[in-house]
Amino acid sequence: MTITLGSDLQAIIEELVRDGRYESPEAAVADGIRILKQYYIKLEWLRRELQIGLDELDRGDVGDWDPDEMKGRIMALYGRETP
Repeated sequence: MTITLGSDLQAIIEELVRDGRYESPEAAVADGIRILKQYYIKLEWLRRELQIGLDELDRGDVGDWDPDEMKGRIMALYGRETP
């Protein structure tokens, strides 16, 4: 497969290789594609979870909730602690 990138993207990849973050342009592109795939997997999971919540709201199946606890759960999903 041959892919042509714009000069701006080529410059970014060349910088990543020059800085030693990647051994080759191919390795940088492969990592970028893996990261993009992870992004879409997380996005799809979030959409499903949001739909579950919306469905619960539509059914009136809701209870008390703590915004700080919810924030902590969301931050935990991204590997960060709450500020």
